[in-house]
Amino acid sequence: MLTLENVTSVFRSSPNGYMVLLPNKPYFTIAAVNKPFLDVLKANRADLIGKGIFETIYHRPSIWGPKGMKSLKNALEHTMSSKKASNYNVADWEINTFPLLDEEEKIKFIVHNLMDSTPAITDYHYRISDILESITDGFIALDREWMVTYWNKEAERLLLMPREYMIGKNIWEVYEDAIPTKFYSEYHRAVDKNISVRFEEYFSRLNIWIEVSAFPSDEGLSLYFRDITERKHGEEQLQREKEKYLELFNLSPLPQWVFDMETLQFLDVNNAAVKHYGYSKDEFLEMTIKDIRPATDVKELDEILKETFQAGIFPARMVRHQKKSGELMHVCIEANAVTFEGKAAMLVLAIDYTEKLKSEHALAASEQRFKALVQDGSDLVAILDPAGNYKYVSPTSKSILGIDPEQLIGKNVFDFIHKDDKEKVIADFALLNEQKRVKIMPFRFKALNDQYHWIETIITDLTEDPVVAGIVANSRDVTQRMEEELKTQDGIDRLREIAWMQAHEVRAPLACVMGLSKILLDNNEDEGSKRESLERLIRSAGELDSIVREIIKKAEDLS
Repeated sequence: MLTLENVTSVFRSSPNGYMVLLPNKPYFTIAAVNKPFLDVLKANRADLIGKGIFETIYHRPSIWGPKGMKSLKNALEHTMSSKKASNYNVADWEINTFPLLDEEEKIKFIVHNLMDSTPAITDYHYRISDILESITDGFIALDREWMVTYWNKEAERLLLMPREYMIGKNIWEVYEDAIPTKFYSEYHRAVDKNISVRFEEYFSRLNIWIEVSAFPSDEGLSLYFRDITERKHGEEQLQREKEKYLELFNLSPLPQWVFDMETLQFLDVNNAAVKHYGYSKDEFLEMTIKDIRPATDVKELDEILKETFQAGIFPARMVRHQKKSGELMHVCIEANAVTFEGKAAMLVLAIDYTEKLKSEHALAASEQRFKALVQDGSDLVAILDPAGNYKYVSPTSKSILGIDPEQLIGKNVFDFIHKDDKEKVIADFALLNEQKRVKIMPFRFKALNDQYHWIETIITDLTEDPVVAGIVANSRDVTQRMEEELKTQDGIDRLREIAWMQAHEVRAPLACVMGLSKILLDNNEDEGSKRESLERLIRSAGELDSIVREIIKKAEDLS
């Protein structure tokens, strides 16, 4: 970088007079002056610094004369308009006026030089040589024919070329490989246009990057250069990191943007933000972050920004954003402070939770409806996992079974089923592997105090339903019905027993009675046979009487 200190350090010890001017036409303020120039003017430095050159020199016409003043004015005008040096003579002085240009090729300083051909110049050259050998930059001096006239020690070290070899050589003959590079084009531009140039170029022969400042003069070209390879590698690494960031930024599936912390202006947005919010990238870059917030939320945004900027902490938070279409979104914002193109900025990531919140609200409403149906119903409703463990039990378990719902949670339903019914219920439960809904016929379930209730159950597989996520068992207490059915069945069994007795036990003695009656009516039978038949008849009648009494007793038990 061209600074006043850099310029004055070169001219400070010169036996010739040097004055550095600012290009602020028409004043041309004096920025620096060396002692030989002060001696010529017979002035103090304090009398000149900060004042215009004409303001100070017009008061010394004996030195310059009207012609000299006119020549000075013309020289400065020429330098300003052409950016080239001007030379003229006044008395015994040779005067040079030449510009020093910055990186943008704008005139930064004008050097006004008085030259004398006294022996002191020889001494000056020796001193300049000492300075050039001690500086940390490489220095090369070329004449108008591109011959090397000076090659300092640092140039030897950086370019690995000895001074003795280079002095008097044409630089382009030694470095033919540099002709297609900036070294050749920029050196020629400096000489042809009589301007200073500064550039960076890669020197392939030595695999290094070099930064060069070149200053033309009547004698030729002065080159100051340094090795910037390490810096360039750092810049390349930084560029790779930047490209990696841009790739992550632009390819992210989530909306991201960078905004200016001072103006709140969008500085960059990724493709996901463009797609999600509906604005083009150009539209985004004309907006501030307030433009994607509903008007009613802008005050809240101001408070959030004030709070986070002061604290330096940027916690994630839920806010509302508005798309270009006007559609509102609920998004979670995460942010980090960054420096973007030299500006204090914020990198923001937005995660859209709108659909998730809608689903959660719908799920909550569904759960409320489900709980209302369960709690208001008279049946016993339970949710089981696939292994049969209770996940939920409705409050009706207290009125139906005498057991609080909390006592059943985590327990296994099969542990409460009567041992004679368990195998059948397990088999029915397994049918859910093939059917969505299974009806289980009444079985005995152990209730309070180890009493068994008959319950009838329908099980439905709702394991994939996000509200239920389990197997719903809808049970009804059918104990009274089952007891009545069992009692009826017992009566039927007794009637069947009576019918069997009538059909089988009565038949034998009745047949005996009928046969003996015929014998007694037969007059051909003797008295002894008749008596025996009569006794048998009496026994058969007794058997019939006993059977009839048993039938009567069983009939009475049915009532």
